[in-house]
Amino acid sequence: MNIFSILNSLMDRRDKQFLVILLFLTFVISLVELLGVSAILPFIAIVSDFSLIYKNKYIHFFYSFLHFNSPVQFIIILGILLICYYFLRGVLNFLYYYILSRFSYGRYKKIADKLLNNYLFLPYIRFIEIDSPTIFRTILGESQSLSQLISSMILLISELFTIILLYILLLLVNWESTLILTITFSLIFLFFIKTISKQIKKESTRRAVNQKTAHKVVTNTINNFKWIRLIASEKLFFKHFTEAMNDIAKSNIIYNSLVHFPRLFLEFIGFAIIIFIVIFFISRSEENISNIIPYISVYVVALYRILPSYNRILSSYNAIMFNIKSVYIIGGELSREPEALGDEKIVFHKEIKLKNIYFNYENNKCILKNIEMVVVQGSRVSIEGASGTGKSTLLDLIMGLQKPDEGEVLIDGVKLEDKNIKNWRMKIGYIPQDIFLFDGTLAENIVFGRKYVKNNIISALEKANMEHILMRKKGINTKIGEGGINLSGGEKQRLAIARAIYGNPEIIIMDEATSALDLSIETKIMSELYNICHDKTLIIVSHRQNTVKNCDKCFEIKNGHIYELI
Repeated sequence: MNIFSILNSLMDRRDKQFLVILLFLTFVISLVELLGVSAILPFIAIVSDFSLIYKNKYIHFFYSFLHFNSPVQFIIILGILLICYYFLRGVLNFLYYYILSRFSYGRYKKIADKLLNNYLFLPYIRFIEIDSPTIFRTILGESQSLSQLISSMILLISELFTIILLYILLLLVNWESTLILTITFSLIFLFFIKTISKQIKKESTRRAVNQKTAHKVVTNTINNFKWIRLIASEKLFFKHFTEAMNDIAKSNIIYNSLVHFPRLFLEFIGFAIIIFIVIFFISRSEENISNIIPYISVYVVALYRILPSYNRILSSYNAIMFNIKSVYIIGGELSREPEALGDEKIVFHKEIKLKNIYFNYENNKCILKNIEMVVVQGSRVSIEGASGTGKSTLLDLIMGLQKPDEGEVLIDGVKLEDKNIKNWRMKIGYIPQDIFLFDGTLAENIVFGRKYVKNNIISALEKANMEHILMRKKGINTKIGEGGINLSGGEKQRLAIARAIYGNPEIIIMDEATSALDLSIETKIMSELYNICHDKTLIIVSHRQNTVKNCDKCFEIKNGHIYELI
């Protein structure tokens, strides 16, 4: 897809309507600029020669109609009107830039929202393939770059309108000098595109690559800080980060240096052109300079307005080149197909049955082969096996997070598929090996984005034997710190249990959740969990016999096959 196809796909109907209005305002602003420059010609002409008030029928009509007493009074009023017009022009331009910023940076929010929403609804197997630095960079970095690109494109169109209209005016004033002006600016623009803009585009690619590296280093540093300190590898991580940041800084330095060069060059060219125009008109007139002063004034004012517009066109073009990579990055990320899940209900009264299940990873490694397994409603089931044998993958298949390559997962005889997976997942409470706890309150970490019901939070905490935390001054509003730093290992696991049972699920799935705890704490927590799940189905993955000794059925995965242990 090209850049315009991607941008079109990123905007909804309302965005496109707003864009049409913005482009209309762009044309209106250009007309306002044209009138502002055009008004200078009659004003300077009258100031240079009062007799024009009587000679020019249009000027004389207004002079007589408004009953002016003297040419001086007429010029004063005309000057005041011009000042008011330029004031209103400034206000309109300010409002236009405000609306432009609102549109472009409004797209930043919408694109960031769209990206996160797309990631959230990706199939689980597709989501885990994406590294977290890519997600951070795309949502927070590339979406902002894209909003800047949109703003630059609209600003470029706006300035093009203004320049075209002003050129038409200058052609009417004197087509010869305007033609020379046009050729000169066209050659300058072509020179900048072939040199400066080409280098800026190169720096854009360099920036995108190094931004990804920097995000990756920061993410890895945060996630592995304890290990980094343990093996004293701080210097290595710092070296990788500074190398990436040095390249990002170089790209930005080159961009921000080059982006000012056109303005400085154009100021020189503009000054030279104004001198050339004065010489050109004087050489044509030779004696009567007063007749050419209005024309010179129009060129001076027009160039005063054209040169900044020309510079903004170049700056906008360069900004587009610098940020263009973000369009393709975001387009690529949004091309990932989200899950299309239905709301059909599924009932679980009898059993979960895995029938002839095969599962392969993308490297064609078959990790599960011909899995046949039944979990009866209300039973306690354990799954054992060495690391890497597919225990967690089997749990993902049961939870509907992954789909088998062959075979079926049946719930009371009904096949688990897209139309009912969403409802099925809501019946499951999951306790992972590595619980994610964020820097918030106890209640927020239990609710985890679900509907907040205070009594249910307290009930979940009590069932998880965390009454001692409830007795604290702030109770459920107690801050637990990032990663649950204010909690002990046992409290973290109890909090994980409270989170799992908060929604009153029918099934509790526990994946190596107590493997990091010492035996006495694990025994106590498992005893509590068995009591909590007396009326629920419990599926446990664990290496420890102590954890699964009270299970009704025990399975073992070995060489891709599953065996029921006696």
